[in-house]
Amino acid sequence: MRDILIFVEDPGAANMLVGMRPYFDRLGMGVVVTAAGSAREILEVREEQYLPVDAATSAADVIDDYRPQVVAVGTAENRQTLGLALAAEARRRGIPTVGLVDSFANSQWRWRGETHDPLAYMPDWLAVPDDITRTEYMTLGVSAERVIAVGYVQADYVAEHKTKFDARGKGAMRDAVLPRSAWRRQVLVFAAEQFGGIGTDRYRRADDYTIHGRGGSNERIHIVLEEVLDALVRIQPRPYVVVRLHPKNSRADFEAYQNEIDFISRSEDPLELIYSSDVVVGATSTLLLEAHLMERPTLAVVPRVPETWIERVGEGIIPTACTRDQVEDYLARMLNGEYTISPAGSLMTGVRGRLANLFYNVLCYGSVRAPK
Repeated sequence: MRDILIFVEDPGAANMLVGMRPYFDRLGMGVVVTAAGSAREILEVREEQYLPVDAATSAADVIDDYRPQVVAVGTAENRQTLGLALAAEARRRGIPTVGLVDSFANSQWRWRGETHDPLAYMPDWLAVPDDITRTEYMTLGVSAERVIAVGYVQADYVAEHKTKFDARGKGAMRDAVLPRSAWRRQVLVFAAEQFGGIGTDRYRRADDYTIHGRGGSNERIHIVLEEVLDALVRIQPRPYVVVRLHPKNSRADFEAYQNEIDFISRSEDPLELIYSSDVVVGATSTLLLEAHLMERPTLAVVPRVPETWIERVGEGIIPTACTRDQVEDYLARMLNGEYTISPAGSLMTGVRGRLANLFYNVLCYGSVRAPK
């Protein structure tokens, strides 16, 4: 028997488990992490222990194998993910469940599966990164006590690595992670995002967009990239441009821009890459949060207002550009060293402990708070 069974399939949920093992051990909880899909790559790169599970395996068999007292599942783009089946099977057996939500995006799609009910497979409790996401689930009908904003779990991991990188120095880090052609130039990292997935309309051109790109692509992230590339034409000296692929991207997704991109990054450690940069730009990727924690000037280019899928953007801590002029103005000031970075805020500290305590209280007391 295991106290807690966790299943993850997508990168965002997998990242929520990075560095959690000592916290589980400290509270005496026996936790087994299982994974399928692209989550496996994240856990392997981060050297996290997990057991591979075939996504076609039945939820009943998985629960029979481990006989957990609590089942936790991460959200996934796959509407037929084993995670939803595990949540449903645990509910049928009366086993408490916890959902791991890594971001605000597509909240109304995360737990519906193939149904029209956005809460059809929702676990008993949700661990979410911020108050924006918490409010969104409450709007969908989840009671306030069932949604807990634990913070951005990856923040602890980022902070640990920043300390190590500071000891090595930015120059040494850049020499290790980027080609020689980048060494004497400013480096701009563009954080790519996925195409399609659940809630696909969010990732496609819409009538209310305030930036329009070049008109050749309707993909949201292409439009954002085009605005950035066009702004850089008017900024001299032009920085070395790196596109960091999302785990669900392929190089072919950005083939049309190969003559304007200096380097496409996939296998490099993303934190090493960010630390080596001078400016990080994207739309609403969580990589922007990591860049902000690395104390790099960070810009969210969003094609309409409001489009605040992550709280640091919504609060204005990470600045937002919604027009072509704003994109150019922010990039010029950031590359010229004329931009002051805002503090990250309290949401970014002690997050692992809060998540571990949530699991502990559900396991021991059947609640997210221990009884008085």
